[in-house]
Amino acid sequence: MLDIVDHSRLHQHWVLTDDRVIKYVRPADFFNHSQLRWVRLDWPLLTALIDRWRIETNMFHLRHGEMTVTLQDVALPLGLRVDGPAVTGTDDGLGHGV
Repeated sequence: MLDIVDHSRLHQHWVLTDDRVIKYVRPADFFNHSQLRWVRLDWPLLTALIDRWRIETNMFHLRHGEMTVTLQDVALPLGLRVDGPAVTGTDDGLGHGV
């Protein structure tokens, strides 16, 4: 039996307001995505994909062949950059008093 937990409802409680964090989130093009409050999930599709996932190969085994998820598959629908300089740093001091 498969149990799926929907954590997307918790995302609506995460509000990004700290300028110390925003100054790192904006250059990474994640700020607009941080403002999303609800994502509608297609549960039958997710269940079907989970049933076809093979951890040994990190691929979905479908009737027409194997399929894997690439960085581009995630980046294009979300409008995220996948090239350019890496966004790195530490969270020193960001978690205190936030």
